[in-house]
Order: sequence, then structure tokens, then C-alpha cells
Amino acid sequence: MKINNMDIIDFKTGERIRYISEGELNKIINTRLSLWNTTGGKINLRDAFMFSFLFFTGMRLNEFRLTQIKCINWDDMELLVPMLKRPYWKKEALKEYGIPQDRYLTPEERENYGLTKYVKIPINYVPKTHLKIWKLYISNYGLYGEDYIISLSPSGIQKRIKKISKEVLTNTCSPHDLRHSCGVHLYRNIGLDLMDVQAVLRHVDLRMTERYARITLKDLKERIDVKLMIGGV
Repeated sequence: MKINNMDIIDFKTGERIRYISEGELNKIINTRLSLWNTTGGKINLRDAFMFSFLFFTGMRLNEFRLTQIKCINWDDMELLVPMLKRPYWKKEALKEYGIPQDRYLTPEERENYGLTKYVKIPINYVPKTHLKIWKLYISNYGLYGEDYIISLSPSGIQKRIKKISKEVLTNTCSPHDLRHSCGVHLYRNIGLDLMDVQAVLRHVDLRMTERYARITLKDLKERIDVKLMIGGV
């Protein structure tokens, strides 16, 4: 397994968390915006929006897929995040809607059956340059407040994120890697404490959030270099 310098690693268990930096994010976005400016087309602007939105909100894939345009409150700088209730309360769904117990419910069906709840998170930490991308995408391709913010399927979003990141960066990243990237960015760059990061990412257990406080291989190398310089080795 290839270990990237920017991976967060638990040196006891070997668990690693892949994330991208804000600089890498901007590199990806700039390539898509450049294509949009020269060739046009909804896809390139949509791609830039997807990377920016997932990076700064830390949304899970199904949450992103269920987000509607009206979920963004520009005046108060807040975002309504659609969270899927768990477990799938199959007994209730079966009784009320007659759904076969072994049938998978799509995110849209779960929302229609009232199995989705909404949680507010702030978005006032999102850079203005990225908010402009969000507004540009929505003003060009978002028609009504009831519209889902993205029309791709979860698997389509996954494939697109991996394909573009591989083209621009040396490694691929997934939508969940962008969620990790949000956690790292909020903790290391914005300076939020772990409980605040937990609130934004909606982690049930703080131990999930504590992973972002671990050091990377790059951090470890830099600390060793400093020690060696001080020691005169």
C-alpha cells in the first residue's frame, strides 16, 4: 500500500486517512473553471462546484445528493444538511407503505417517506472565492428552490470525483476523502477545536473527530528534521 506524506496515520494501528489540502483543491477547481471559460458546458462548472462544496461542507455522499438549492441560506450563511435516519426503520416503512423488507430505499424515497431529518451548519468560514463558484453554478443551472443541487447519482458523483482527482493530482480521492479534508481544514487551518469540528461534521462520537488531530508522515519528518538541527546532528 502506498503511503502519501499527507495521509494522517495512526502509527499504532496503521489506520490512515486520506485528505487533500486547500491548495490541491484549488488546483483541481482552477483546471475545471479554465475549461468552463474556454469551452463552456455545464459539466466543468458542476465539477468545480462539487469539489468545493464537498470540501468545505464535509457532507456525506447521500447527504449531498439530497441537498436542495433552498437548503442554502445566503443571508444567515447557514446550510441545512439532510441526514438520513438510521436504522432504516423497516418495520415502520413496511407497515405504513407496504415496502418489501429486503428492498433498498433510494435517498429520494427515504426523504419522501419522511425518513430524513435536517441539521443546520454554518458556512461563514467558506472563502468568498468559493461561495462565488457556488452562486455561479446555482444561478446558471439551478432553476427552482425545490431542485436537488446536483442531478448525478451517488455512483456518478463518486466516479467523477475519482476521475478528475486522478487527472490533476498524483492520487485519486473519493467524496469521503473530501469529507476528511473538511475535518482537517477546519481543525488545522481554521483553528476550530475538536468539538466544533464534530458539530460541523455531525459525528456521533468525538473519537471519530479526534482522528484529524493525529500527525501526518510529513509532520513527523519535519519534527525530526527540527530536532536534528537543534541537536546539531
